[in-house]
Amino acid sequence: MPGKFTIRRSVAVSFAAALLLASGLSAVKAEPSGHAGNATVKDMMPVEPGFLSIPAMNIPVFRNHQKAGSLLVVVILDMTSGDAVQKVEANQLQLASRYAEALTRWASVFQSPSAPANVFAIKNRLQEVTNEVMGRTDVTVLLQKATMMRNS
Repeated sequence: MPGKFTIRRSVAVSFAAALLLASGLSAVKAEPSGHAGNATVKDMMPVEPGFLSIPAMNIPVFRNHQKAGSLLVVVILDMTSGDAVQKVEANQLQLASRYAEALTRWASVFQSPSAPANVFAIKNRLQEVTNEVMGRTDVTVLLQKATMMRNS
């Protein structure tokens, strides 16, 4: 039953990515101009646009029902509005699981373990997932690293 083993592993990878994302996300927000010591909580309520660093995703790449390598992907989300920041923070777990699921499916079909990572396709796929989950286009995926590591 090699097919079930692959599906179980994909589900496990998705779950692990969701846990990593939930435990390791940190939002970097722009500081308000002026003296922060004089600002009140009410003044700081509007969330500023910023960046969200997503923990590295390690996606298995299978060929002939065997693990042939791993795809390491590091992503940062660029949010251009305060509304986008709040919506991303509310949907962090869904984004993490959808990223892992989308990359696992994509890699099983298109990524060869002997070829370099296709950064354009990976970035475009992650951007599509982000737009679907967020229902908006003011969150941009910035691909920091995409490396294909082949098993020996």
